[in-house]
Amino acid sequence: LEKEEIETPVEEIPQKKKKSAYWKTAAVIFSVTVILALTSFITPFCDWYANNAYIYLCDGLTYLTAYLPFCLGEMMMYLGVAMVIFSVIFLILLIFLRNKQKYRRFCGGYFKTFLIMLLCVLFLYMPMWLIPFRSSVMGEGDTGKRREFTYEEIYALLEYSINGLNQAAEEIEIAEDGKVLFPEIEETQPLINAALVNISEEFPRMRGFYPTVKPALCSDILERMWIGGYTYPFTMEATHNKYISPTYQPILDAHELCHHKGYYKENEAEFVSQLALINSDDPLLRFSAYNEM
Repeated sequence: LEKEEIETPVEEIPQKKKKSAYWKTAAVIFSVTVILALTSFITPFCDWYANNAYIYLCDGLTYLTAYLPFCLGEMMMYLGVAMVIFSVIFLILLIFLRNKQKYRRFCGGYFKTFLIMLLCVLFLYMPMWLIPFRSSVMGEGDTGKRREFTYEEIYALLEYSINGLNQAAEEIEIAEDGKVLFPEIEETQPLINAALVNISEEFPRMRGFYPTVKPALCSDILERMWIGGYTYPFTMEATHNKYISPTYQPILDAHELCHHKGYYKENEAEFVSQLALINSDDPLLRFSAYNEM
């Protein structure tokens, strides 16, 4: 009788699963984001970046979004809120539909998309907002700026702003019926841009291209919250509350455009916008700046 050959099964060596392209991409974006976040703790680097490199990124992206008839940043904000709400709904439904393979596959794709979008937004926020925001005040390092002032110095500044306010008010055109002839926002925008560019020799960040400040779709909410405007760093768009008064609009728009140019601290934007507009040839712009001052 022929002996039957019995084959001994060979144990398969388990192999590690290769990471998919999705997770590799997510890991790279997350790693670069962390590195950029860590650089924000190096103030000299932040100063150099805000004063020298940021302007090129700012102008490049502004050309892409400035001519859109709507605010892309605001649309992205609404999309983010909607995706968060849908995420909660889908997770609740997953409790009841966890045995449905198609639904589980749908949830997997949805949350992967949500995660990569969130990582991309965080990544963009680093060079567009966090690093310039973490720079020193006015990007000048620790120059020993004064923090306390005498009564006489404060009084001198108050007197200076009041005199400038009164002089600008006398030059503003008034109709025969006593009403002020306020220009349209489209007319003041080029004047504001010109005033900001005029100080670029002393403040180089202010050179370059300026977008039109767009009216916010959520103006009713901003009005209730007493918020005049908002700047979206990741799309380089500036918006204002459409209900603002015509005397406040010039200094508000200038303030938001200063944020747009990398002066993200409130005290920086206030100082630069006021300094630019009080040197304008237009009396309304000077009135608005001196009034805010």
